[in-house]
Amino acid sequence: MNPEFPPHTPQFPATPTLPLEDDGFGTVWIKDESVNRWSGTHKDRMAWEVVASYHNLFNAAEDGRIEVAEAHPAFSLISSGSAAISIGRMLRDFKCPNSRC
Repeated sequence: MNPEFPPHTPQFPATPTLPLEDDGFGTVWIKDESVNRWSGTHKDRMAWEVVASYHNLFNAAEDGRIEVAEAHPAFSLISSGSAAISIGRMLRDFKCPNSRC
């Protein structure tokens, strides 16, 4: 009812769904994640949740609910693939602290 992804144009479904006809199963719907802006994979959804978490922390610090230092935690990720690319690019684009991958 209140989509958040993709960030600049929230919509449901967030990515196109394409019908694939199969004689044994009927119609199978496939999500086309290749249209995602940051990595072209489903990892962009996870990256958005990281950015949203940072923004929630920033807002809490701005409202005085937490200390400012708590709103800027370090984010570390063990990855050499799409997750690291997506999170790093999205953090940069939304002006969040850099990750360490």
